[in-house]
Amino acid sequence: MGQTRDNHIWYLEHLETGTLESWKGAIENTQMLQISHELVTALQHLHSQGVIHMDLHPRNVIIDVRGHCRIAHFDRAVHAGHQGPVPTYEGSAYTPPESRHPGNYEVNSAADIWGLGVLLSELVAGELTEEVILNAFERQHTLSDAAASREFTQLIDVRYLLRDDPRERLSAECALTTPYLEEAIAYAEYRQEPPFLRVARVPVMSGPIVGGPGQPHAY
Repeated sequence: MGQTRDNHIWYLEHLETGTLESWKGAIENTQMLQISHELVTALQHLHSQGVIHMDLHPRNVIIDVRGHCRIAHFDRAVHAGHQGPVPTYEGSAYTPPESRHPGNYEVNSAADIWGLGVLLSELVAGELTEEVILNAFERQHTLSDAAASREFTQLIDVRYLLRDDPRERLSAECALTTPYLEEAIAYAEYRQEPPFLRVARVPVMSGPIVGGPGQPHAY
């Protein structure tokens, strides 16, 4: 951040590579390892600060020029414990079940975990289309089966991310201790650059960003 006599100036990282929605081609196991680890690490950092993103989906995950994932767009974010209506996309599979019913409810980190489960399931299934996300409850079973059929046997079991009861969903902190993500940490120790993510270039987007290698950072 800088400052002149009349203005405050924010310096933001230039990210022009694209988003996960721009993904082209089948995903490889090493790429899935990287994406899973970076997203879970970023969520663990946010949740430790009491921040719930509330809008995790491929369009809000930006890929930097080195191939690292960054969670962006915090316009729907709330603090943990927030009680009241939360803006969501009606009918979106990324919206957790507990927020789809009229009335107020207490927001917690489990809302982001549901979105993570949907996102990872779609990546493993190899498709990010509107048809795939029409029915979250159907996805909960069909994409879990697709994950197994694609031989991602070490993948975080998305069934523990897509529990209807938010109290039964795996937390980001617990997910980091699973054998799959421990393998990701070991992988990162000897490989500095992540597997190349082939995404289409899109117009640059602005806003807070969290993620990247090692400890996530915010702008």
